[in-house]
Amino acid sequence: MTMGRWLPPFGISLTADLFSAAFALAASAVSLIVLLYAEIDGGRDSKRDDFHAMVLLLLAGVTGAFLTGDLFNLYVWFEVMLIASFGLIVQGTKPIQLDGAVKYGFLNFLATTFFLMALGLLYGLLGTLNMADIMRVAPLADPGAMAGVAALLLLAFGMKAAAFPVNAWLPASYHTPSAAVSALLPASSPRSVPMPCCARSSPYCRAAAICWNRPLR
Repeated sequence: MTMGRWLPPFGISLTADLFSAAFALAASAVSLIVLLYAEIDGGRDSKRDDFHAMVLLLLAGVTGAFLTGDLFNLYVWFEVMLIASFGLIVQGTKPIQLDGAVKYGFLNFLATTFFLMALGLLYGLLGTLNMADIMRVAPLADPGAMAGVAALLLLAFGMKAAAFPVNAWLPASYHTPSAAVSALLPASSPRSVPMPCCARSSPYCRAAAICWNRPLR
């Protein structure tokens, strides 16, 4: 589905295949279970006015990231997830929560910077950020430049997914919020999206693999 009747590569496309739909459904199921637990537990989270709004905003970001067909739109959904997850971590206003939120936010913003750099370079090389178009024109681009873009993408996704060795922010952040929020963040946050994107073999991940496997001229 293309938004606003702007055809690709200019319009924002939403695509759903078996893998992306399954991951979106899994994130929704986890969010529902966490919300039910928060209500049954009767803790401080469920009594806050902004808790349910943040959970729904986080779920919207995760679902959009799984279903998008455009890399810049993926960046937008990453930011939606980051804002919501940051708001969930700081709930409670304890000093340890604020400290964890600062580390979580800073390193995720750094990963976002690398992601935006990769998108700018990729658009300059290919003239498109639509995933299907990237697969069509990537083999024609300079392999050295595309290898650099792939390296930036892998670094950005690795930081957001807390993959070793760029996972220093994870133990400093995830133990600070409540049990409900700690259970929600691994399944419905910026950390949950990069690896499923690779698992569903989305076009930009396949393009990165092509770039790494092509010999430099």
